[in-house]
Amino acid sequence: MSKEVEIRFDKEAYEEYEELWGLVSRGEKGKTKPTYKQLLESINNALKNIKANHNYGNLIPRKYIPKKAIGKYGTDKILRVELVGYWRLLYTLIGDEVKIIAFILEYMNHKECNKLFGYRKKWENMFWKLFFKSKRLNSSMQELNIFNTCAPFENYLNHSLYHF
Repeated sequence: MSKEVEIRFDKEAYEEYEELWGLVSRGEKGKTKPTYKQLLESINNALKNIKANHNYGNLIPRKYIPKKAIGKYGTDKILRVELVGYWRLLYTLIGDEVKIIAFILEYMNHKECNKLFGYRKKWENMFWKLFFKSKRLNSSMQELNIFNTCAPFENYLNHSLYHF
């Protein structure tokens, strides 16, 4: 027997959702893509899918959830649904024997999501580690005079038709 799934919103998330409804009902369009109407339709589709299958979203691994997000949401079990235009909907699950509550925490654009979870910082750190590692590798190769052994290949590149 499957459990009933109920959708509930965090207070702030619901206020933003109502504001989005108001913008769409007044016929306003966003300055950037997606439009308010597209975003609202995407959120509503996500809510329908969550109601049909409470595990619809992707569970964010605990190691990627910063303490700031755990403090903000009060849980370390956060699921993410991708919306239109790189927006994200975050929710958590609360349940008992009778029903499951999908508690909508927030929806946000990609930039805010990266900022909250520190994805950009991790990517930048990985980039700089690789960059400095390659710098050290290049300097050690120059010390060993490895580049001089590739002279015939360099001559070929300089005289080839596809030289850029």
